[in-house]
Amino acid sequence: MLFVSFCQLPAKLTTLVLKDEILRFFKVRAAQGFGDKNVYIIQSLDRYLVDHNVREKELSPIVVDGWLSESSQSVCASTLEHYVSYAIGFGKFLNSLVYSAFIPEYQSYAESYIPYVFSSDEIVAIFDAADNMEFGTVTTHHRCCHFISVTPS
Repeated sequence: MLFVSFCQLPAKLTTLVLKDEILRFFKVRAAQGFGDKNVYIIQSLDRYLVDHNVREKELSPIVVDGWLSESSQSVCASTLEHYVSYAIGFGKFLNSLVYSAFIPEYQSYAESYIPYVFSSDEIVAIFDAADNMEFGTVTTHHRCCHFISVTPS
């Protein structure tokens, strides 16, 4: 599965100065049990590095912050959190290979989420409804999943 994803990486990646390190990063992630559904994030970094003519085998603070800032213009807050996580993970990986890589601080960008807290009356109503539920026998008709009847026991 991971090998297929490497083949799906854009041709532009072959000219990237960090190509070998990116491929090694994905191999390590695969060995750790991570999937490869977020390849698009590394592709975004690749496009940024190529578009900004970055040729050094390092990720400076200017490069990482610039990429994240540019990416924030086109993705939602929760997706940007994935970008930051990848920047942190890939940066740590590069540092482990003795390359210089800036590691941004993780911060939550999703500020629009407001949790709903049930009132005491709502909690009582929920438990009351659960305590007074009627259970019945469910019967289904052979070869037809659209007609389900519930008979009280």
